[in-house]
Amino acid sequence: MQNTAVICLSANSGGMELDSIRLVQTLAEPNVYLICKSQSFIEKSAQWQLGAKKTFTVDFRFNLSYQLYRHLRKILIKNNIKNIIFFGASELKSLHFAIRGLGINLIVRHGTSKDHSKKDFFHRLIYSQVNYHVAVSDYILDNVKKIIPFAPHTQAQRIYLSRHLKCPEIEVQGNEISMVHVGRIAQGKGHFEAIEAMHLLAQKGQHAQLKFLGAGDEELLYQLKKRVAQYGLEKQIHFLGHVEEVSDFIQQAQILLFPSWGEGLPNALVESFAFGAYPVVFENTVFPELKKLGFHLHLARDRDVLDLSEKLMEVIEQKSQLLEKLVHNQNLYQKYFTARVEKEQYQKILI
Repeated sequence: MQNTAVICLSANSGGMELDSIRLVQTLAEPNVYLICKSQSFIEKSAQWQLGAKKTFTVDFRFNLSYQLYRHLRKILIKNNIKNIIFFGASELKSLHFAIRGLGINLIVRHGTSKDHSKKDFFHRLIYSQVNYHVAVSDYILDNVKKIIPFAPHTQAQRIYLSRHLKCPEIEVQGNEISMVHVGRIAQGKGHFEAIEAMHLLAQKGQHAQLKFLGAGDEELLYQLKKRVAQYGLEKQIHFLGHVEEVSDFIQQAQILLFPSWGEGLPNALVESFAFGAYPVVFENTVFPELKKLGFHLHLARDRDVLDLSEKLMEVIEQKSQLLEKLVHNQNLYQKYFTARVEKEQYQKILI
């Protein structure tokens, strides 16, 4: 495999940014590097996870700019980069010009769905040098084919993301029901729906514990806490904000409550399979796909809070029978989501 750069120029701190660092670790070759935005969350995380020799940074203000073009091209030429795996969308405009004439194998990795067509003339130009579109699920793959323009030589395939996790021995014990929700505080991530479901459970006499992990919109967080107080659930629902070791909380929980309005393939869900937290989600986007793969999870009707609470109650009432299902999920995790599987699939399209 020739010199390869994983590029993620986002200034945010979410799943995509962490995935870019993990992919460098997954490919696990000395000639695989990360290129990221200077002074970003990714740079700070990569410095201690990958080291300075594996991380290059670019300083820029605008996604389409001579500054970004010049810095990227200089790094690519100096390090003889022949493969790029690009995470993101906006900065592809500058990257398109930065790689012209360099003979680079360009792979664009897609982790979320897009709503609006990109098949106008400008986007056809920007995507014209892409050799492969890689989607993290079949749901995202279908979305890419509908939305993104393809050049005659461009191909597309699905490669599930991997997690570097040591699977523990799963146990189902204790009388208290503990749940966890993982996701930034933002519209559509299912926070209000989770609170409503907890309220309905409490009305039935089921007083479970729920921890929300993730930071984000402060005004929305205020509204969420206000709703919790309105229902008198302050002793049951806790907002922990950003936490470093999300995996520890998932491993301690019995249920992953994640009623998102739509996902590509959430890291928290993959971790729940490895660590033995039973997922309860809405029946939308990628979640039915995982059911078809054989994973055990409860699918509530999309955005139906009453059905969500009923599915939660089913899982709680069947707690003593969960162990076999959780072990089955862990075995399937090792089949689909390990680093070895992801690396093998990428090696087939890298030069």
